Amino acid sequence: MAQRRMFSLKITDTDPFLDMPLSSQAFYFHLNMHADDDGFISNVKTLMRMVKANEDDLKLLIAKQFILPFDTGVVVIKDWRIHNYIQKDRYSPTVYTDEKAQLKVSDNGTYTKCIQGVSDSEAQVRLGKVSEGKSKDRLGNKKTSSKSRKRVYEEGEVEYELATYLFQAIKNNNPEAKSPNMQTWSNDIRLMITRDHRKPAQIKNMIDWCQSDSFWMTNILSPKKLRDKYDQMKVKALKQKEPDRATVPPLPADTPQIPMYDWVNGDDDNGDQ
Repeated sequence: MAQRRMFSLKITDTDPFLDMPLSSQAFYFHLNMHADDDGFISNVKTLMRMVKANEDDLKLLIAKQFILPFDTGVVVIKDWRIHNYIQKDRYSPTVYTDEKAQLKVSDNGTYTKCIQGVSDSEAQVRLGKVSEGKSKDRLGNKKTSSKSRKRVYEEGEVEYELATYLFQAIKNNNPEAKSPNMQTWSNDIRLMITRDHRKPAQIKNMIDWCQSDSFWMTNILSPKKLRDKYDQMKVKALKQKEPDRATVPPLPADTPQIPMYDWVNGDDDNGDQ
């Protein structure tokens, strides 16, 4: 088995791949490094423990079809042939011939899993499930549903944590607030970070400020509203930090000082107690 592996930016530089948590991305690279010359891996659980990955990372890679699982526990890298080209004199065929027999190599070089000798795409055509729209997958192929590529936000990710933080702040002001769709909220937070270039710390500070302001706490009830009104609230928040500019003009230099008496301790006008 070859000791060197290659990776194609056609796969690792796509939005579906980069939208995954870093732990899932790292696990994918480790799977590629430990696969045989046909892209098969049999010790997924062992490898998972070695690199401190978790079940969610594995499930996400399967859900996004970056790897294809088999009933035997073996998995294969779907885009193995796009990543790697191994010369014949260095190539060692896989021992997982039964699993390989269940695969078909697509025109673009990806593995496609077959069902009872019929590929997934052919079966879908027969069942009338193939969409005739122009939706494309990460390699430019038609896909049946865009939902399969939709990012799933999980606990521990900054977008999910900030969305949860906002909801808790809202709930502190209104204990009867209904639980929102955290996936939608997390995605709005992502847009604030990636498109509006807000730092997570800035978003957290704005959540604290708006949920303590008597006016904005009743208006900012979602990340979408937080994003829409961010600049407007920022101006007000900055003004609150500025000192009052309406100062009393200085007295003339020869103005005598008037003594201040300590009325709290009982001093009179003459300074007697």
